[in-house]
Amino acid sequence: MNAALFIKRAEESQTKEFIMNAFKKSNIGIVKEVTFIQKNSKGVSYNGVVVIFERWNMNKYVEALFNKMSESPDGTTRFYFEAKRYW
Repeated sequence: MNAALFIKRAEESQTKEFIMNAFKKSNIGIVKEVTFIQKNSKGVSYNGVVVIFERWNMNKYVEALFNKMSESPDGTTRFYFEAKRYW
C-alpha cells in the first residue's frame, strides 16, 4: 500500500536523504519517493514536501500519529525528527 504525507515546511538544507532517514530512524516506515515543491514567504525560501511511503511500520508511534491526524480539524500533526525540531 502506498500512502503519502505532506510536509508544509522543510528547510532547503533538508535533502531527500535527510527526510528519508528521519522517517526510517523514527521507525515510521520506508519512504519510496520524495518530491520537493519550492515555496517562498516574505523573501524566505523553503520547500513543501510530498513523501510517499513504500511501507508503514504499524507500531504504537505510527498509530498515535494517525490518530492525531484524524482528530485534528485540519488533518495535521507534528512529527518530531529531532528534539525540538518538527515538521
